[in-house]
Amino acid sequence: MIQVTETVKHLLIINVLAFLASSTIFQEQYLQFALYYPETNYFKPWQIVTHLFLHGSPSHLLFNMLSLFFIGPMLENRLGSKRFLIFYFVSGIGGALLHIVYKYFTLHYSASPEMIMVPALGASGAINGLFIALAYLYPNMEMMLMFIPFPIKAKYLAMFTIGADLLWGMSGYHTGIGHFAHLGGALFGFLLIVYWTKKEGNMFREIWKDVQTQIRLGTVWTRVIVLCVIVFVVINILKSYFTFTNDGIPSEVYRNILEKVSLSGILMNNLIFPWVWITHIFVHEGFFHLLWNMIFLYWVSQIVDDLIGKNHSIYIFFEGAIIGGIFFMVSTLILPWYDSSAIAYGASAAVTALLFAAATIAPDYSIRFLLIGNVSLKYVALVVLLLDLLFAFQNSNSGGHFAHLGGAFMGWLYIVLLRQGVKMNFLEGVKLSASSRQSKNVKGKIRNLPPREISQDKRKILEEYELDKILEKIKKSGLQSLTSAERAFLDSKSK
Repeated sequence: MIQVTETVKHLLIINVLAFLASSTIFQEQYLQFALYYPETNYFKPWQIVTHLFLHGSPSHLLFNMLSLFFIGPMLENRLGSKRFLIFYFVSGIGGALLHIVYKYFTLHYSASPEMIMVPALGASGAINGLFIALAYLYPNMEMMLMFIPFPIKAKYLAMFTIGADLLWGMSGYHTGIGHFAHLGGALFGFLLIVYWTKKEGNMFREIWKDVQTQIRLGTVWTRVIVLCVIVFVVINILKSYFTFTNDGIPSEVYRNILEKVSLSGILMNNLIFPWVWITHIFVHEGFFHLLWNMIFLYWVSQIVDDLIGKNHSIYIFFEGAIIGGIFFMVSTLILPWYDSSAIAYGASAAVTALLFAAATIAPDYSIRFLLIGNVSLKYVALVVLLLDLLFAFQNSNSGGHFAHLGGAFMGWLYIVLLRQGVKMNFLEGVKLSASSRQSKNVKGKIRNLPPREISQDKRKILEEYELDKILEKIKKSGLQSLTSAERAFLDSKSK
């Protein structure tokens, strides 16, 4: 149970009361306390502070106050009430200052200077400062987020939020969010916490240690995730540059670069540039596109690795992406709103293939979601399938949904055929992992136990799957067809 500290409690009350007042009796007056750009006639000096207590919507208030409620008490207990309050306002005011600097460049160098008339409001700068301080002091603290089935360490969540604000802020898109206020709060909060705590914090040292460990010992999935993140950063740096130099609109040069690494709706282009069948997997332009794909890849790849081995999961991943690409090209031919300029990129089809492979192998395998509880894989897969079917024939990323369906079909078919002793490894000639040669002697075999330690639930699923496989073999070829190992396994289950 979280014990709300005194300063946090007072900040929560003030923010809620300010929102209620601005939404009812002071609807017209409250904008006098929002933060305007200093060169406008609406700016007042007190707005530097007062804007921290105003919020534009219930969801804006709720998100910031929940963050304050969960993060604030830990930091107030660590820093003390006086320092905590100083830290809160330094982060909030620092966010306001960087936001004003951004408005200055918008006014003098942007194609849409009218945006300077939009005021800023909210405690997001202060909250981002608190979050960075938490990640710096407790980098390995695990945090659960809604709809993400596993905890994420604070140091990585902090890096993701900073990266998202930086890329969105530099993109030139007007999202209605003060990304540079968030960055300013994080920057001023980071500088202050480093000054106060000296060498106590170790966030960057911990991240660097993790990077070194993963480079030395990490799995193929770690390398895939790292490669996707690197490509994402490069793509968005290019996009920011070609947007900034083209009056806020991505130039044709950027589009040409993107097309050279993405699947085209025209088959001939994909034959002329054959590398796109693989490179498109690692290309992500949107932050949440990358985030959700990498989260689900990290999660389902471990499940499939445990159940049928790493080599099979690698084949499913890449072959699912290729089949998804074929489904995308089909969608460009049958959907009337698509033309030859359509392109596809991202790991969604490959990740969906892994998800459906896992759900086909172990449909009752449970995962835990925050606020929802345990959910069987079969229901997760069913929801994904229904959503893709629902949106595939609407003019909203229809090709992407077709690609997901292709990946889902590939993941399901791979496991169905593998149960019958048929491997759909049409990429088997390609060296996809260091242990590829060892797997060639295992035709369609699903191992009893993975090499690493696993939970009782996974062990039970593996044993049940192996038992079903043996019984199916007896049904087709008789008891005499069993190997000595299979007979021993059957005997152990009959006791």
